[in-house]
Amino acid sequence: MTTKIIVLHRFTGGTLLIRLEGPLTLSPAVNELKTRIEGLLSTKPATGLLLNLAGVSAIDSAGIGELMKIYTFAIRRELRLVLVEVNPKIAEMLKITRLDSLFATFADEASALRQIAQP
Repeated sequence: MTTKIIVLHRFTGGTLLIRLEGPLTLSPAVNELKTRIEGLLSTKPATGLLLNLAGVSAIDSAGIGELMKIYTFAIRRELRLVLVEVNPKIAEMLKITRLDSLFATFADEASALRQIAQP
């Protein structure tokens, strides 16, 4: 069975907003997520990257690994990375793996965009 992750995106000001839908679990689609984000940023530069995880139903070690690749990519590109609408299961996984301190999380996109816009 092929697991599909849907990636919806839009640019707002200098921020790329990505909404993920589906499970962030071991699959070719998850393993290509960072590459897709890189491709989007090659078409239009940004200073911020917002990942909305409201539609993410599950996460495993492959999904955590891909989030870490995106985090590393963002740091190298000097992008402000935030996570939005992280469901309790994913928040718990980030806490267990002690990655919760790496990611700024916000309840909604408006709050996250205000934070990214601050110098």
